[in-house]
Amino acid sequence: HYGQGEHLKAAAAFEEAIRLDSGFAMAYMRAATAYVNAATRAARADTLRRLAFAKRERLPELERAMVEGVYYLVTVARRDSAIAAFERVVALDSTQSTAWNQLGILYGGIREPARALAAFRHAIAADSTNPQPRANVVSPLIDLGRFSEARTMIDDAFRHPRPITSVLLADAASIEFLEGRYDTAAVLLDRARRQPRSNVTRGASQNLVDLNRGRGKLVESAQL
Repeated sequence: HYGQGEHLKAAAAFEEAIRLDSGFAMAYMRAATAYVNAATRAARADTLRRLAFAKRERLPELERAMVEGVYYLVTVARRDSAIAAFERVVALDSTQSTAWNQLGILYGGIREPARALAAFRHAIAADSTNPQPRANVVSPLIDLGRFSEARTMIDDAFRHPRPITSVLLADAASIEFLEGRYDTAAVLLDRARRQPRSNVTRGASQNLVDLNRGRGKLVESAQL
């Protein structure tokens, strides 16, 4: 169920595994992830992450580091500890695409775009079927001023069977804005904000409001 995206069924399966073996630490973390992916039961997901962390010493080193990374990133927001944990994950197994992707996001958060770019590229190399790093790799390219490469990566990411459309449209809008094509940026932001609701779509909506206000389009801003 987990690999097929049937997140609630996956969560139920992991909850049953926990009922059968309360010491099964990874089941707690995987159930939490399933609830997050299903956008439901946030409080239960938080409890499960905390329980997984409490039981982490029973896990092999790789899984223990992954549990710590997620806990520090999501539950207690300790970025330095999360970076250290995910760096330990990829040192133990360089094919961990999810850990590389998280590192890319974290490096971007501390304004180290070159390290973020390298991490996202590792994530893509480790698992070319994962659409997330293919979308995320665009942002550090923009930060580094490598707009042509960023456009190429956007085109490549849109060819994926499951592109992260909101992220790609928002990044394309950033390029257009930075190059002074404000009308095109506004169109792309409008398309981005209409994607399934997420932090990215909310950010696109606010950016469109700010862009319209900056251009004196107060009526358009008020309508958003």
